[in-house]
Amino acid sequence: MAKPLSFPVYLRTAQYIIRMVGMYQYGPPLIFILLWCVLNISMTSALFPESYHLRRNLASFVSFNSNLTYCKPNEIMPGKWVRQNLTEKLYVSCGKETNDWQDPEINQYCTTEGRISNDIDRGPKENLTIVGGHASVCDEMDKTRLIPSQREQYIWQPDNCQLMKWDARLFCKLLGNRNLMFFGDSTMQQTFASFINRINWGKDRAYCAHQLTFAVAFGISLPYEKELERWDRIILLHNPDIIVAGFGGHFTRFGDNMGPFNHTVRALYQLLNHTAHIRNESRLHFIWKTNNPGHVLCDDYTEPTNYYPHQSPELDKYKWGYFPKYDEIYENFRSTQYFGMFKNSTLNMEPLYFRPDAHAGKRAWDWHRTFGGDCLHLCAPGALDVAPIFFMHWMLHND
Repeated sequence: MAKPLSFPVYLRTAQYIIRMVGMYQYGPPLIFILLWCVLNISMTSALFPESYHLRRNLASFVSFNSNLTYCKPNEIMPGKWVRQNLTEKLYVSCGKETNDWQDPEINQYCTTEGRISNDIDRGPKENLTIVGGHASVCDEMDKTRLIPSQREQYIWQPDNCQLMKWDARLFCKLLGNRNLMFFGDSTMQQTFASFINRINWGKDRAYCAHQLTFAVAFGISLPYEKELERWDRIILLHNPDIIVAGFGGHFTRFGDNMGPFNHTVRALYQLLNHTAHIRNESRLHFIWKTNNPGHVLCDDYTEPTNYYPHQSPELDKYKWGYFPKYDEIYENFRSTQYFGMFKNSTLNMEPLYFRPDAHAGKRAWDWHRTFGGDCLHLCAPGALDVAPIFFMHWMLHND
């Protein structure tokens, strides 16, 4: 970016213009106006982060190019998964010792750096982070630890707009100096890991992963008062500008009783208003990430579908069919409530409903015997790696 002209250059330019137009009598007012413009531009640059200018410039670029219309967050659907021809992996997958595969060949890329406590992780500055939920057994069993797998060969293509290609540097520029915190269960941890690993992998990697944090929040793991106190303490300690939250898997035990989920959503609303009030500002932005779906009999699928496979109540013993209901409850709550000092949005992960092929399934050896496989958690890398791209679209359209 070119450096701004110095004040003497502005003054000399003003004098030259004045002489050319023969308006000496208007010289002082013109110089005053010119100086005011320079100060205004300088103040704008100081008060707003780089990401503000980048979003504004990108939005202007898109609006003046009729053949290039990037999706707004609410335009991701409808669409379909289309096959691409990847020649390199999105990233290599690092797994836990307890339930995932680890290969000595990729240990050099993996790290536990950033672990703050048993339930809080911060993104490592350079290396890849662990992806839980059997994400790594897929590459082990498929022999694709260093080459692109079948599940990586598909990208989401909206029908009515264009999805940006992943760009780690653009992501970090859009994020600016803001802190991003993820709250949720193991499926949210997988989402957090996808963000980190896409940022930190490849020749075009970037350096903002340390601005991302994940905190375990099951929603019902503690009594309401204790859970609220814990979330409040974590948020105030880490001071996030953007919170991405989503949970549902640990509420299915209540079956048709939606009371506990409703209760937790209202508790979250009270918590965020309380946090924004304490900080006495309204820059906090809350994003509800819709639930990552589970698919009954996921091992029966080898490629994406163009429909959401029917979840037979008789076979859906873990009640994953309730996930859309949880997302609907939150959206209804969001549309009818005044959210006070904080802003709120939704990160729609509905395209994952068309990826029954993307789960670990029977490859999850420790769940195979007891649970018949893992048809909830997703392989990594894979379908879930569209989430950071969707979030780039959100940042492009939200200050």
